[in-house]
Amino acid sequence: MNPEACVRPVVSSEALAGLDADVVFLIASSRNTTAQARRDWQANPLAQRLNASRSGRVYVLDQQLFGRLRGPIGEELMIRELQRQWKP
Repeated sequence: MNPEACVRPVVSSEALAGLDADVVFLIASSRNTTAQARRDWQANPLAQRLNASRSGRVYVLDQQLFGRLRGPIGEELMIRELQRQWKP
């Protein structure tokens, strides 16, 4: 697999604030845990001004699951994780 094909676009905090997203899917990097990614997000004052943060609609996803798994089993696991996080 070509490593460059796996590169995801990175949005700076400043650019994200300009988008004022209603929902954010944050994928923790391979060097970061989901817990640390959530803490980093919560510590960012610009991120906290977004509608998504104020309404509790920031979903932190594991990079191993959402960035590496392929095929029907991987898809099923991703769907289950999204459903688990979206439960009211």
